[in-house]
Amino acid sequence: MNSQFTWKESLLPVCLAASGFFLPVWIRGTTLFLIIGIVVLMLQRKQVQNPFRRDIRWFSSVSVAIFIWQFFGMLYTDDLENGWFNLVQKVPILIFPVFMGSCPPISAFWKRNIRIAFVVGCILSGTYLFVKAVQAYLIGHDPIVFTYVRFSPDLHPSYLALYMSVALYFSAEAILSAKQTSTLLVWSVALLVCYGFIVLFQSKAGLICGSLVVVYGCVQFIRKSRKWLPAILLFSGLILLNAGLNYFEKDRIDSRINQAVVSLKQHTSSTENKDSSQQRVDVWKACWKVIQQQPLLGTGAGDVQSALLAEYTRSGMAAAAEKRLNAHNQYLQQLIAGGVLAALLLVFWIFLSASAEKRPFNLASWVIPGLIGINLLTESMLESQWGILAIAFFLSMNRLDFSPSLIPKDVSDSDSPFGKEAKFTH
Repeated sequence: MNSQFTWKESLLPVCLAASGFFLPVWIRGTTLFLIIGIVVLMLQRKQVQNPFRRDIRWFSSVSVAIFIWQFFGMLYTDDLENGWFNLVQKVPILIFPVFMGSCPPISAFWKRNIRIAFVVGCILSGTYLFVKAVQAYLIGHDPIVFTYVRFSPDLHPSYLALYMSVALYFSAEAILSAKQTSTLLVWSVALLVCYGFIVLFQSKAGLICGSLVVVYGCVQFIRKSRKWLPAILLFSGLILLNAGLNYFEKDRIDSRINQAVVSLKQHTSSTENKDSSQQRVDVWKACWKVIQQQPLLGTGAGDVQSALLAEYTRSGMAAAAEKRLNAHNQYLQQLIAGGVLAALLLVFWIFLSASAEKRPFNLASWVIPGLIGINLLTESMLESQWGILAIAFFLSMNRLDFSPSLIPKDVSDSDSPFGKEAKFTH
């Protein structure tokens, strides 16, 4: 490193690293260290940056606009209690970008450690679930305990699959910048483990995102090193890992895939005995009917659920009404709650987290926004704290990585978060 750090300068990065570590482990820990980080920043007020300075002003401004529009929806919503709960739940969308934008520039050393902390948290969380599944298997001898909601009963697998996809990307970028064989091996193992957990979660969006990250990593490795064999070996290893993990549940997985294809070809109004893909198709159609009723301002955040339940009842979707399903698509959820503007603000927020002014196109800056954008197509992730905290954290960190004003002036190219190649030259 080119600069030495005092313990005071390390407090904020440590809080961010702890927040990242606890995301997949203990969500309240993320909130706790976010609060501690804000207190530390207030005590170090002389180092506070302007969160609306030129290169991040649009990202921070859109974050504020999303929250303000959510608050505006309270003026015409009927269910104030639910609306207030939803508003409070969206606070991280406002807090994380403003907080991280106010932090003094964070060195590449600490950016690496923040990523390492998150990857370690993901692996520990997945390992805990795997051990629990092994215990359940030893009792019941049913391999289904290693897949989907049986593997992750407390938190929906789609959320953990998103976490693992981001950890997979961090591992891939670390491999690209590794200069020692030992470092390369450690991160290769981390990549294989994270991908293995994605396969076990059996989230369709997670499998798509994980596969895209692997392809991205292999292509970037070949482009950087001009060596095909290591990339082919790694890709082949992941295919074998996928096949091996899926062997015991082949019939169940094939059934889910077939049902997903059928759901796109036929439609019945009842949601009874349908798999998640078929239910989503029905729910999205119901969402579109609700959107058409109030396309400009939406229902207001407090009335989204009641509007959906009413439409489920009218459409004869008893199972969806009984389960109180949300839109299972965050863009549709935004359209229902706040109209066209709310949906556009969400899209802009994701887009601006990758944009870097006065910089050439950087593919690396679009990976995390892309992963999040894909997952929001199949889940309303901003309707739960596990989704809001994670997405606000990921997008804000991505903006942090690719904003020139947030990189210390004394940091050389070799100190970039993933090494020289990964800084701005992808």
